[in-house]
Amino acid sequence: MHYVKTNKTIFCGIDLHSKSMMLCIVNLLGKILFRKRIANDFAEVHKYLQPYLPDIAIAVESTFNWYWLVDGCRSFGIEVHLGHATYMKLIYGGKNKSDRIDSTKIANLLRCGLLPYAYAYPEEHRGIRDLLRRRLYYSQTLSGFQAHGRVLFYQNGVIDIKSGALKRKKDRNSIITRLPDNGPRSSVQYDIETIEHLQDILRKIEKEILVYTRTTQSNRSVEILKSLPGVGDILSHTIYYEAGDLSRFKKRQRFSSYSRLVKPLRESDGKFTGHGNARIGDPYLKWAFMEILNTAPQVSPT
Repeated sequence: MHYVKTNKTIFCGIDLHSKSMMLCIVNLLGKILFRKRIANDFAEVHKYLQPYLPDIAIAVESTFNWYWLVDGCRSFGIEVHLGHATYMKLIYGGKNKSDRIDSTKIANLLRCGLLPYAYAYPEEHRGIRDLLRRRLYYSQTLSGFQAHGRVLFYQNGVIDIKSGALKRKKDRNSIITRLPDNGPRSSVQYDIETIEHLQDILRKIEKEILVYTRTTQSNRSVEILKSLPGVGDILSHTIYYEAGDLSRFKKRQRFSSYSRLVKPLRESDGKFTGHGNARIGDPYLKWAFMEILNTAPQVSPT
């Protein structure tokens, strides 16, 4: 766990929600200078921060919608930090909870140098990274429909179909007639229509990703990644855009931990007490490396 350090003298904690936020500003002694709920409008945020500039630093929890707030602060040169959501709960969890309490605690965590650091991914590459994440979601959804189709065949005693029969368009129409037409055949037909639609979406996303990356500086890094056995266009781009700036990892062990490749270990008084916090880190990097482990032996036995 790493903590944010700042030399500012005024500290702002923001408890951010989907449509509004609670904003709390404190001084070096922890005295509350300002606290108010406002709408999620950066013009409003900037209006209330203006009297404290340039001596203020902002802290906000890394919730799902931090993009616009962090980007707005950076555009005006305002110091802003993301707090790691999981670690923050461990630090300031208490009996009472409200937006007023949370915003004040966030401000005080920053003031005391105890705000757990979370990486604020740069705006310029964030869109393509999120598009790759969406592609993975569609790919996994497609696999679910393929699995459901195979289950229907097995339920009706058709066990000699190939595992990839529903993936290949030329095989689909020939095998669907082997199902009873009182429901199972229609169900598989709907699965097939959804599979075809998702395959079309995936092709469009992959084309857009490749077109974008040809115009950026990522080509060299992506080509190096593609030289590894089992790494193609999607895996190389996923690793590149999920990892971000590698200089933020001082040691390779930290990158391994961030990729969820290190199993957390808990012990007390020399006794093993189990594993915890296994979900801290980047699940998409873990997926990419697990895919490499599965595909690399197929193309490079050594």
